[in-house]
Amino acid sequence: MGSRKESKSGSGVQQGGDHPAAVAFIEVLGALGQVAIDLQDVNAEETLNQCQLWSKHLLDGGPTPSGETETPSWEEAQKYALTLVHRERDFAVTRFDDFRQMIWVVIQGLREAFRDDKSSDEEVVLHLDRLRTAVDSDSVDDLRNEVVAAVVMISRAIESRKKRQHLQLEELGAQLNRMRSELLQAQQELALDSMTRLYNRASFDELLKKTIELSVLSGQSACLLMIDVDFFKRINDEHGHVCGDQAVLKIADCLKVTFPRKTDFVARYGGDEFAVILQETILADGQMLAKRLISSVKNLDFKLDCGESWPLSVSIGVADLGCQDDPTSWISCADRALYKAKDAGRGCVCIEQAK
Repeated sequence: MGSRKESKSGSGVQQGGDHPAAVAFIEVLGALGQVAIDLQDVNAEETLNQCQLWSKHLLDGGPTPSGETETPSWEEAQKYALTLVHRERDFAVTRFDDFRQMIWVVIQGLREAFRDDKSSDEEVVLHLDRLRTAVDSDSVDDLRNEVVAAVVMISRAIESRKKRQHLQLEELGAQLNRMRSELLQAQQELALDSMTRLYNRASFDELLKKTIELSVLSGQSACLLMIDVDFFKRINDEHGHVCGDQAVLKIADCLKVTFPRKTDFVARYGGDEFAVILQETILADGQMLAKRLISSVKNLDFKLDCGESWPLSVSIGVADLGCQDDPTSWISCADRALYKAKDAGRGCVCIEQAK
């Protein structure tokens, strides 16, 4: 390697890079440069460059990293190497402590998250305790292994919890649906006419208001049918109220069949009078459905207690909903159409168009 410049050294090395200790030290400098890490005020590349300059200085008497050319300074090089090692060690310890603190935060958070979940408590707590022990130790390998094991186990626990919660939510949803159905049934029981099981007058009045409000907001069309049983007084007077009730029941069943949609609202308005609210229905369709009801009622086979057949028929007034209508005016409009049907000989349909 050529001649070396002699230097004094605190370690007793007198002959530059020829001494085995000097060679070993220069190799150490090279290794420090190769495995250098980024520190706060100097990056790994700069450290590598500094180590290479010190090695060249010690081998050939080249300039020091500060630029000075002098007899190889082993003490200064040794001081640089020790300082570098101490700084990297302090840096690593600080980062390890920071990492350990983050793990502690995760452990605490996971403990809180799983504290109330009895089904996963034991296994999760076991892994968290093992992870805590690893955090308290100085073994990076132990900490890494326990972190991996904890992540895998906790991921499984979270997935299991999701499945349980999904099933619990499904069950809760089913319970809520059952409760909703029971409440709706109870509400309908209160809202139904006790004899015909159609909606009663109070329910009709309420839905009439809502239908008008909905139409104002959405612009949807709607029709109201007012229905009256023809010559109903004769049935009561000549054959008694029991026969009259049977006639009402027959026509109520016919109404249920004729208006089967969920949006069709059929109510017993009072006595022998019925009312039907048809949402999303124009006047022409309302008139067509009313005619279908007329035909169905005429085809009913109604017999009196004596066995004699009695022809049933109804008169119907149909009115569509006008933009200025309120419940009173809409009913009045349908009533006018109903009176027209009665004046026309009963058993027919008349319409009243909204203005």
